[in-house]
Amino acid sequence: MLVELKQGEKMKRNRAALTTGALVLALVLPGQLFAAPPDSSGDFKAGIDIRQQVAPKDVGLPVYPGATIVRDDDDDNSSIAFSLAFGAFGLKIAAITYASADRIDAIVNYYRDALAIYGPVLDCSDNRAGHPHEKHTKNDTIQCEDDHPDTPTGRLLKSGTKTNQYVFEINPHGSENHFSLVHLHVRDDQ
Repeated sequence: MLVELKQGEKMKRNRAALTTGALVLALVLPGQLFAAPPDSSGDFKAGIDIRQQVAPKDVGLPVYPGATIVRDDDDDNSSIAFSLAFGAFGLKIAAITYASADRIDAIVNYYRDALAIYGPVLDCSDNRAGHPHEKHTKNDTIQCEDDHPDTPTGRLLKSGTKTNQYVFEINPHGSENHFSLVHLHVRDDQ
C-alpha cells in the first residue's frame, strides 16, 4: 500500500508539472502555432525535452557556498528543465531548489550580486498585492507584475528581460532557508 501511495504522489507531481507546462503553453503560444515558418532549410522543426537533472549552468546562476540541493522523500532532486521548440518559437525553463542554514539576508545579497550581470535587479518581495500602477509595456523590460514570494518573510528577485528572465526566490523552511533559481527564456523569431 505504501508503494502505491508513493507512486500516486509521483503521478500527482508529474500531473502538476504537465498541467503547469500546458498552462504556460496556453498563455504563451496563442497565435504562434499556425504562424511558425519553416527554418532556413525549408524544414519545419518541433520538439519537447523534459529533464529532472538540472545543473547550475542551466539556470545561469552560481550555487550559494555550502548550499545543498533539496531532495524530496524519494531522494529526487527538486529540479526540472523543460524546453519546447515549435518552428520559430521556443521556450526553455530550468529550475532548481537549494537549502542553506545561512541567514536570508546573506543569501539574498549573494544572489542580488549574481543577478546583476543580467541587468538591473528587481526586488519583488513587497509585491503581495501587485503593482497596479505598473504599465504593461510591449517592450522587453522586466517587471514584477504579479510575482511575489510564497511566504510573507520570503524574498523574490528578478533580472534580465521579459523574454530572458532570471529569478531567485527564498523562503524559510524550518531551520533552513529554501531558495529556487529559475531561468525562463522565450524565443520568437517572427
